[in-house]
Amino acid sequence: MKKLASIIITVLGLSLFVLPYGYAKANETNKYKSIAQVPAIFKAEAIGRPLKEQYIKHLLSIIHLHANGSNGLTEESLKKYQENEIFRKRVSQRERILKYDLNFDSKVTYDEIANPFAFLLKNKDTEEARGRRLKQLMQYDINNDKVLSYAEMSSPSPKEIKAIQYGFIVTKGRTLLELDPNKDGTITVNELTNMAQSAFQLFDQDGNGKISSREYKELWNNNK
Repeated sequence: MKKLASIIITVLGLSLFVLPYGYAKANETNKYKSIAQVPAIFKAEAIGRPLKEQYIKHLLSIIHLHANGSNGLTEESLKKYQENEIFRKRVSQRERILKYDLNFDSKVTYDEIANPFAFLLKNKDTEEARGRRLKQLMQYDINNDKVLSYAEMSSPSPKEIKAIQYGFIVTKGRTLLELDPNKDGTITVNELTNMAQSAFQLFDQDGNGKISSREYKELWNNNK
C-alpha cells in the first residue's frame, strides 16, 4: 500500500511539472519577438484601432462571424459561412427583382422592367435609367429568353458568387487559419487572443494600452 501511494505521489508530481511546461510551450508558439515577425494581417487590422481592447475584440469578431457562435474557426465553418451568405444573396436578389413583377405571375419580363410604372420603384425614371435597369437585372437571364423566371431571380451571377467566396471577409478567415499555431485545423478564441496580445505588445512600445502616431509610424517602417 505504501509503495502504491508513493507511485501515485510521484505521478502527480510529474503531472504538476509537465502540464504547466506543456502549456507554456504551447503559448510560446504564439509569441512574436519583433514587429518584423508579426503577420501582415495583425498589422493591417491595427489601422484605426489604437486601443488594445478594441484591437483584440475586432480580430475575435472574425472568428465569431465565421464560426457562428462556436469557439473556433475551421475550414468547415468558413464553407458554412459562404453557403449562408450565398443563400442570403439569393433571397435578397429575388425580392428586389420581384418588385418589377407588375402582373404578379412570378416572372419578370423585359417590358415589365422598362415599363413606365417602374418609375414608382425609383426616385426618377428616364430612358437612360431604364437602360441601366435592363442591363443590371437581365444579367440573370440565363437562357436569354428575355424573361426572368423565379429560379433565375434566385441565382446570383458567377461574379457575385466569386465575390462572396473570395471576398475580404472570407480571405481574412483563411489567412488566420494559415496561422494556426498548433496546426490542428482550428483557430480558437484563446489562440487568436494570445497572438493578438503578443502583436499589440510590440506595437504598443510604451505599454500604455494605446498605439500612438509615433508607434504607428514605427509599425509601418518595420513593415517595409
